[in-house]
Amino acid sequence: MDANNKLNHFTTFDAVIGIIKYGLRFSTGQNWEDKNDLRLLELYRGIVNNPDVKVLCFLNDDETIYHWKAYQAGKCSSDICCIEFDKKKLLSKFSTERKYICDEVQYATIADVSFDNPRKLLFTKRWPYRNEKEFRIVQIKESGNVMVKDAITRITLSQELSKEEYNIRVRVLKQMLKKKSVKYNQSTIMENDIWINKAELGTINKKGISMEISTNLSAEELIQVRDLVKKGGQVKLGKSFDSLIAKGPLMALIKDKDQIVAIGGLKIPNEDHKNNIFEKSQSKLNAHDYSFELGWIYTMEEYRHKHFCESIIAMLLSHIGDESMVYATTREDNIYIQKALTKFGFIPKGDPFPSNRSDRKEDYNVCLFVRENSKISLL
Repeated sequence: MDANNKLNHFTTFDAVIGIIKYGLRFSTGQNWEDKNDLRLLELYRGIVNNPDVKVLCFLNDDETIYHWKAYQAGKCSSDICCIEFDKKKLLSKFSTERKYICDEVQYATIADVSFDNPRKLLFTKRWPYRNEKEFRIVQIKESGNVMVKDAITRITLSQELSKEEYNIRVRVLKQMLKKKSVKYNQSTIMENDIWINKAELGTINKKGISMEISTNLSAEELIQVRDLVKKGGQVKLGKSFDSLIAKGPLMALIKDKDQIVAIGGLKIPNEDHKNNIFEKSQSKLNAHDYSFELGWIYTMEEYRHKHFCESIIAMLLSHIGDESMVYATTREDNIYIQKALTKFGFIPKGDPFPSNRSDRKEDYNVCLFVRENSKISLL
């Protein structure tokens, strides 16, 4: 989503359930750690003679470690969540009957601040708090609950949750929201695999190994890529392969001097092939939602055990947007690739199905994986 059209709200998992059921809850400010802020809010209440003025706080930007830490005070850190809202849709619910004031918070030093307007008491904070990048909705008149669940676009859960706990909570949220467009992910702010794998690749580069990203392979590179795809044994070379190459897939090439030793690609899949994969898997997902297929991942035997596979996946995913939907298929018995996919937010969907490869003497089962945890932060 456009950074200018989103607002993030940090709270607890139980509070998220309450927001979905009953709407956003305004704060009196009594539990705020920033007592400067509380005193200004109390001053405003006195000036307008209205003790019912309450506030809702949002982050008018992307998450930072500051926000995760700030909202953990006095709470179980694994319970902290971040709800992302469509800003326009959310604010449209608070713009009627003059019951609300909505605006960005301004930050000022003691030397420069001027409270020449009562409104500034609501939207001015001290300069040391500027990292908050806060946006506020102030409730001037007591009002009934405002339902906002249709404005929710993403829910990010704590990185401290185990995978099992994360999956359970996501299932609960999905059952409550019943809205396919909402994204769910686990924060990677304290441990991001793409960041780490880029560092690992940088170390590898010093040993004479290089990595390139390309959508336009040279004739020599194409010959080597075809050879490695053939060695991988999971893709039949022919008209289908040639048509995918013609679409200009995003290719990751790891080279030892001029020799390509490992490959991977983000393909723009042929619609018939994609529909066939999703139908055979019985995943009940809409194949049309997925724009890219991750595949052609192969490393020459003598170059294995250097994390090339993970580096390739990391680099490819870092070149597409958060909202890009990606799927992959792999052999049911290829545990190594499955672990690598899981590390980058892919999860298995549907049931394994026979590959039905007519060019192979032995058949094998294929598994469908889709990238559900699509927000692996690139910040």
